[in-house]
Amino acid sequence: MKARTKASEIKTIKTDAVNSSRKSISLSGFNLILPGNSITTIDDSIRIKRSEAKGPATDLKSEIRKAIQSCSQCTAVMASGGIDSSVIAATMRSEGRKTTILTTGMEGSEDLFYAEKLALELGAEFIPRIIKEDEVEDIMRKLKQIDIYGYNVIIGVGEYTTMEKARESGITHIFNGLGSDELFFGFNMHRQIPFDELEDFRERRLSYLGAIDLDRVYRIAENFGISVHFPYLSDGVVNAALNTPIEKNEEIYDKKPLRSIAMDLGLSSFIAGRKKRAFQYGTGVVKYLEKLAKKEKYENVGELIKRI
Repeated sequence: MKARTKASEIKTIKTDAVNSSRKSISLSGFNLILPGNSITTIDDSIRIKRSEAKGPATDLKSEIRKAIQSCSQCTAVMASGGIDSSVIAATMRSEGRKTTILTTGMEGSEDLFYAEKLALELGAEFIPRIIKEDEVEDIMRKLKQIDIYGYNVIIGVGEYTTMEKARESGITHIFNGLGSDELFFGFNMHRQIPFDELEDFRERRLSYLGAIDLDRVYRIAENFGISVHFPYLSDGVVNAALNTPIEKNEEIYDKKPLRSIAMDLGLSSFIAGRKKRAFQYGTGVVKYLEKLAKKEKYENVGELIKRI
């Protein structure tokens, strides 16, 4: 039987909403970045408890605005043309701020198409980064050099090229829409979860962000000297979302609150109604890798990534 950890060895760490300080622990040789907005106790295992909300829940739209106002240096959005980044960009415009739409994708990809439409609607500067087929494998190798592996490599291709373009364009502070899928039930898997388990599932997904997605984004950002800010992971936005009662109907899925805010901000139904498209698919990276894996006679994309 495994011995219990002594009380003197138990360690508790508090982090802020996005763990911008990158507080972490070493667990079995793996460096785990702790999830934001949490109190984490390490003994025989890692037990995560979300910090108690401070004050009453407030209006979601106003909290998103406050989160965006908190980074006056941010002039650009990592935008796919999806609802997450579109709401951030539209809020920036409503504040009278300079807004740049930074987008990446393979030639003819969905994200490039929708992001350009978003920029036109907002009168924003559009800076695209076209990913060429002959550079994908090299980008993946560079991601591995900064300790990004597995499926994160596929997602990272788009983030890497976007931040590379930001640096080339003299942009040092950018917004990212990470967290909205978890908060507003944007994944297809949410429809498969029993309704009475949805809130607990959301809590777990939010906790994983710090260990997986934030770690990946921070590593890439540091590689290019970019500061990334996450409005949907601010304490105010998280608090507003978690304290909003959810009803047992279709309205709770597919990030409906954000789509409503998008329309209030003057975005067209074309943009506000765009269905969820995972970043790695919207950029066209997965489609290309599937074609490459088949050409090179690998069983699947996973095997291809291992060999690169």
